[in-house]
Amino acid sequence: MGVSFKYSMNSAHALEAIAGYNISENGPSFKFMYEYHVTLVDALRMYMGGGLHMGGYHMHKHYDGDFAFGVVPTIGLEYGFKGAPVVFAFGYEPAINFTTCNTWNDVAFKVRFKF
Repeated sequence: MGVSFKYSMNSAHALEAIAGYNISENGPSFKFMYEYHVTLVDALRMYMGGGLHMGGYHMHKHYDGDFAFGVVPTIGLEYGFKGAPVVFAFGYEPAINFTTCNTWNDVAFKVRFKF
């Protein structure tokens, strides 16, 4: 779960930053990604891209945890309503870490408000 900010450079290119909390790994997660968008039908778009990922995991009371850093490819679908500032998105973001932490297979359902 988390917060996502997306900046569209034009109709096909966007940058997205996600600050979240990885429930299964019990730690914070941050992603910075480039996304390329393709319109499929009307307001339904597919996106794909990738970027960097970092975060902590297993941050329990009696264990300091560890740091994760790596790359994150992304692919998903996004639907925006005409005349409404709401966008729904569903994406797959498997973070591949270069540290001792395993791959994080994140699936995201997003509700985004455009302004």
